[in-house]
Amino acid sequence: MSVIEEPGENEDDPDPGVSEEDSSGSSFEQEPGKENHRQHVSSSKGNENSQNTNNNAKKCIENEILVKFRDDERQSENLKKYTRNNVHLKMGGTLKRDFKHSGQDGLQLVAVPEGKSVEEFIEEYENDPSVEYAQPNYILSIPGSPEDTSSPCGENHEELFPDDTYFPLQWALSNLGQEVNGDTGSAGSDIAILQAWDVTQGDSEVVIAVIDTGVDTSHPDLVENIWTNAGEIPGNGLDDDHNGYIDDYQGYNFIDQDDDPADDNGHGTHCAGTIGASGNNGIGISGVAWNGRVMPLKTLNSQGFGSTADAIEAIGYASVMGVDIISISWGCGEYDQALYDAIS
Repeated sequence: MSVIEEPGENEDDPDPGVSEEDSSGSSFEQEPGKENHRQHVSSSKGNENSQNTNNNAKKCIENEILVKFRDDERQSENLKKYTRNNVHLKMGGTLKRDFKHSGQDGLQLVAVPEGKSVEEFIEEYENDPSVEYAQPNYILSIPGSPEDTSSPCGENHEELFPDDTYFPLQWALSNLGQEVNGDTGSAGSDIAILQAWDVTQGDSEVVIAVIDTGVDTSHPDLVENIWTNAGEIPGNGLDDDHNGYIDDYQGYNFIDQDDDPADDNGHGTHCAGTIGASGNNGIGISGVAWNGRVMPLKTLNSQGFGSTADAIEAIGYASVMGVDIISISWGCGEYDQALYDAIS
C-alpha cells in the first residue's frame, strides 16, 4: 500500500493555470545566417549499418553520441580524466560536454568525426574496456506539438486523446502550449499522460482511498469508478462482512460514524476527479486513472477540518480493506507522532 500526501489546492480558483516560462529546452534553434550543424537522421533510411536506430525506431543527432565510462574507484579523478581523454584521442572523438555536474559522472557527449556513422562509432567505443556503454543522442519530442507530432517512441497518441469536454484545459496532463484562461502554456510542461495511457488507463483492481471531505459518489464523471464493498449489502443495517462498520458499501463517514461519505465541501470530490474521473466519456474532465476505483473516506467536515483520531481510523480501515494507494491532501501544523505512526 502506498500513501500519497499531496499539497492542498486553492479551491477559490479551481480553474487550471499555466506556467509562464518555457524551460523545456526541447527544440533546436538555428542561429541567424548559419546552417544548423546538428543533422537529423531517421531510422527509416534503410542503412544496413543503422541497426541501433532501426530497431528502436527513433531519431538521433547524426554527428553526436553519448558515452558512459565505467567508474573505477581505484583511479583518482585526474587518472579518470586522463584515461577518458586517451580513449577519445584513440577513437578520434571530440568531447563536447561532461555531465558530472548534472549528477551523471562518467557520461559525456562526444562529436562523431567526419566519415564515420553513428553506429560504427558506437561499436568502436563499446569495444573499449573502460566504456560501460555508448548510444545515440536521441531527439526527444513532444507528442502533438507543432514542431514534431511524433512521440519519443515514434508512435501516434491520437487514438488516446480523450474526448472529455474539459480535457484541453487540463494542461498539467497534456500541455501542447494551448491557451487556458487567457494564458499560453509551455509545451511539454506536463506529466506526459498520453505516453502513460499508452501503457495503462488504470485498472479496476487498483483501489485508491481518498481520505478527505468525502466524495460525491453520484457525480456523472465518478459514478462508474466508485469502489464498492462486495461483502456488504447496502441499506440493511447490518455489518455483513464483520469488519466493524455497518453498511460501508461505498466507503465510510468517520466523523458521523455512518455509511454516508457525501462531500459537503467539494475538496474531496476535486481530488477524486483528479485521480479517477472517467476518461474518454464525452463529459467533464479526464482522471489520471480512468479505470481505477476510488474509495471515499470522509474525515474532514464542511469547513475542511478533521481530527487525528478520525484520520487514523480511516487509514486503518483502508489498510484492512486492502487498498493499494491512500491519497491524503491535507496536513497538520504540528508534528503528529500518532499520525506518523499510522502512516508508517
